[in-house]
Amino acid sequence: MAGTLNINLAAIEQNYSKLHGGEPSGVAAVVKADAYGLGVEPVSKKLWAAGCKEFFVAEVSEGVKLRSIVPQARIYVLEGFSSEQIETLVKNDLIPVLNTPEQCRLWIEVSESSVVHLDTGMERLGLSIEEFVEVSSSNRLKIKMLMSHFARADEPDHPFNQTQIKRFLDAHRLIKERFPFSRISLNNSAACLAGISELSDCATLVRGGIALYGSSPFRANEGGDALATVASLSAQVIQIRRVKTGSSLGYGSTFSVDKDSDIAIVGLGYADGLPRLLSNKGDCAINGRRFPIRGTISMDTFHLDVSDADVSVGDVVQIFGDAPTLREVAEHASTIDYEILTGLGRRLERVYFD
Repeated sequence: MAGTLNINLAAIEQNYSKLHGGEPSGVAAVVKADAYGLGVEPVSKKLWAAGCKEFFVAEVSEGVKLRSIVPQARIYVLEGFSSEQIETLVKNDLIPVLNTPEQCRLWIEVSESSVVHLDTGMERLGLSIEEFVEVSSSNRLKIKMLMSHFARADEPDHPFNQTQIKRFLDAHRLIKERFPFSRISLNNSAACLAGISELSDCATLVRGGIALYGSSPFRANEGGDALATVASLSAQVIQIRRVKTGSSLGYGSTFSVDKDSDIAIVGLGYADGLPRLLSNKGDCAINGRRFPIRGTISMDTFHLDVSDADVSVGDVVQIFGDAPTLREVAEHASTIDYEILTGLGRRLERVYFD
């Protein structure tokens, strides 16, 4: 029995407004990984209608799909490309983010506008400072935007943020005169909300990610209350069992009841994206009351102890939403909100409302 993922599109628009503060042209939407698991088509259409004209995806294939959804949008591909993908990029009017000297050399031959990714400390994707100096010396590369990515924006006061900003601005000065129309993109959701880099003398583009989807981008969950809840996951009670004292629950018998108990079997499991690490951790809500998860999470079901409560087969169980929150579930599962959302199973019924 499939669970239900309710997605509030109006809440996405509200969070987008929170990020752009009245200037939607300054914020692009990151819709990679199927819009963080929530559905790239309805999410992107909603954001386009709300004034968002620029989008980031991770892969070329995601860009091709997005082009069919928002035909007039400006679409950037974060992971760049291989030589075999150049024709696809051009055909679909996709803008690759250039991460390596080789990608830069290949794109010069295409003679299209480019976005160059400078690695200022993530040691993930992007050109080193030395590589950037070499690449930017070519007048043939049409750099329209320089971008980088914070490693610790979820900790706004961490000094490494300022280290990255200095490295970025030093590099930007190298191209500022030769590429006077270049823009920069440094801020993600956390940096935007915290105001880490207020680069007022530059044409900036914020990359709005997890905050669009209703979750705080900060490690300490600061600012989460200011964002509208977008997604809520629920399932149904499919059986109630009366379990006697000393009985064990589920695979591995990892929990034994210390008194006669009423145990609800809920029709959702790790195949639907419920982390197995929630076994014997955390809780879920039925009619506003929370009940603890007991036993090992199965592929399709899990146990809740609903003793001394009026719970029936068919009752709706909220796994996350307003309460418990997505952040609570992630913390109980020793992970982050991003992983929970992007790991949601395909058999969940996705219900969109506005």
